[in-house]
Amino acid sequence: MKKNDPIRKTKLWAIALMTLLFGYSAKANVWPIPNTAADTVEHFFELHYGTVWQPGDTIMFTDAGEYIINGTVDIYQEVTIMGDPDLPLSPLLRFMDNGFRPKEDTIHITIKGLRFDGYNDNPADPKYAGFVLRFKTGSTYWKNIIIEDIEAWNMQGILDLDENKHSVYDTIILNNIVAHDFVGTQFLLDPNINYAKNISITNSTFYNIPGGIIANPDWNGNGILDIEKNWLIDHNTFYNVVGDGNRALVQINDPNDGSVNFMFTNNIVSQLWNDTLARPFRINELAGDFTFAYSTFHDFYSTYQGGIHNLDTLVKNLANVDTMKIYTDYPDFMDTANYDFTISEGNPLLTAGSDGGPVGDPRWVQKATTKEVTIKAILTKVVEGLDIQLEAVVTLEGSVDKTVTWSVENNYEGTSGTATIDASSGLLSPTAAGKVKVTATSNYNSAYYDTIIVTIETKTLVTSITLSATNAQGNPATEITNKGGFLNIAVTIEPGNADDRSITWSLSGDGQATIVELTPTTAKLTAVKCGDVVVRATANDGSDVYGELTIPISGQVLVTEVTVAGEGGATEITVNAGTLQMIATVLPDSACEKEVTWSVDNESVATISETGLLTAVGNGTVVVTARATDGTYKSGTATITVSNQGELVTDTEAGAIQMVPNPATDFIMIKSQQRSEVTISNITGAVVLITEVDPNIAVPVAHLKAGLYIVNVKSGNQDRMFRLVKE
Repeated sequence: MKKNDPIRKTKLWAIALMTLLFGYSAKANVWPIPNTAADTVEHFFELHYGTVWQPGDTIMFTDAGEYIINGTVDIYQEVTIMGDPDLPLSPLLRFMDNGFRPKEDTIHITIKGLRFDGYNDNPADPKYAGFVLRFKTGSTYWKNIIIEDIEAWNMQGILDLDENKHSVYDTIILNNIVAHDFVGTQFLLDPNINYAKNISITNSTFYNIPGGIIANPDWNGNGILDIEKNWLIDHNTFYNVVGDGNRALVQINDPNDGSVNFMFTNNIVSQLWNDTLARPFRINELAGDFTFAYSTFHDFYSTYQGGIHNLDTLVKNLANVDTMKIYTDYPDFMDTANYDFTISEGNPLLTAGSDGGPVGDPRWVQKATTKEVTIKAILTKVVEGLDIQLEAVVTLEGSVDKTVTWSVENNYEGTSGTATIDASSGLLSPTAAGKVKVTATSNYNSAYYDTIIVTIETKTLVTSITLSATNAQGNPATEITNKGGFLNIAVTIEPGNADDRSITWSLSGDGQATIVELTPTTAKLTAVKCGDVVVRATANDGSDVYGELTIPISGQVLVTEVTVAGEGGATEITVNAGTLQMIATVLPDSACEKEVTWSVDNESVATISETGLLTAVGNGTVVVTARATDGTYKSGTATITVSNQGELVTDTEAGAIQMVPNPATDFIMIKSQQRSEVTISNITGAVVLITEVDPNIAVPVAHLKAGLYIVNVKSGNQDRMFRLVKE
């Protein structure tokens, strides 16, 4: 009963089944199922078949959320049941009681692109649903059953061919399935006393499954029908399966008519659920031909009944069981604690398949054959404290989720390197020198990922920043004097090998300007208002180092008008040698320089000080002028009348105070009857001498410059003012 070319037969089966899988398609009508109520799905299937949806139509779940299904959903006609392929995540169907249940004969049923949760968390009656698809009807013949691209958990099984014993099923295909965390002792696929001509379980992963995987086709069939049975289990990954209730990975201990052709190829099997209760393989010598090839069985040895159900025992004792290329080494899974069954690079299983490729579910070995996720090339040496944006290129085809999740492994290879990374954006923030390992993992399929090793180096900080300024001609400059003028500000950063040489510009001071960055180390400063502007360049590396430069600004707002008036509106001086404060009003108010210079047109009538104090000298009129000093030469004038200046003492009166000589060169003599207080002022009103003298005592004036002076003498009750000419 030994087979001569099992691998050729495996390929022929695969070709035939894939032709069936992709050659069959539902009819054109697609009926979307909204997620409006817990009984929406059940009502649509059971109340609208034959009226709304017709045999061969597709019923599509269009909500990425969770559909609550309270009761078993009966199917009365041929149908494709699927999730919307354009959704970022397959729709989730939560079965509170059971799954789908066909009720009619000779129909195709396809289920794909969905997720199934069988846990009913009702506090009053918590329980787990039975099967995704359960045949419980009196029909005798079924066409094709296709279940692909699904995930299921918290259930008892996937497919149950129950109720009407000795029914016939043409083809059953389970492809690209993830089934995990099941309960009870059921088989995932249980023909349950029915005939299954062709069964294919491919490209799937099963873990944490306490019951069995597949059971008898036509248990105790008694030769009622002469049907050849071709069963293929190829490229699957099994982890922590089989053992509860004495279940088996493969149980085909009936029929006894030699009708079974069974192929178990390119699979990974690791770890029994219970190695004291499991019967890994229950095979009848009269059931047919069995081939186990190009597969690994790790830690899959049971002590139950003395180990009579282990593979090596069967091969030794049964002539109908053949093996080829069987391995027992650990598959070197990436992370079983988090159910990542990726085979690490370099593992021999990556080339142990019948075609020289990898064994097991392809989703866990895809990295060895293609590169669907690539981290875009960057400098793999970065600096602590400096963020760097990573990018992943995803080349998956079709309308699937093309995003990735980023993660980082710190202290790589025993170094002290640490970093954090934004799981969504890929922004890497190095925090300590050393090495870290960065991974980008596909959110569509965790088997697609890429990694890079990043070396983090110690950060060299900025220690000094120096600023300098040049004008439009490129010459060094220290101020801005022209309206709207500008300077180019440059920075010199030390040390030259500082890792982060970027800076931030800022302005302060009582002046006003704008600053615009031209290059990472230069900026343009443009004057707006007069005053001093302080330009600061601050390092962005966290060193708090900065440099400053003070730029005086002038000439931005010029004088347009000057008006002159005497204080309080006065237009004359009537007191001997009297004074009048002149007021200059400069417009506009925002003018940068409001200073003026004062002058008079006739100093024999009056003189004026730098501050605008007008002092009478002689009778007449004088024109007072205030002129702006900002270069505009804007000026204003006022005419002041001076009178009553004749009271100055110029001759001798009987008993009056006298001053001689006049003009004078070296001294003057004050003639009076009493001690006198003498005050001498120049023509601008500035006091040049104050003294007290006894009668007929000389007052020195040799030190005074030649010119006109006013001498004020107070003696007793007399107060006299003299005009002195100093030669």
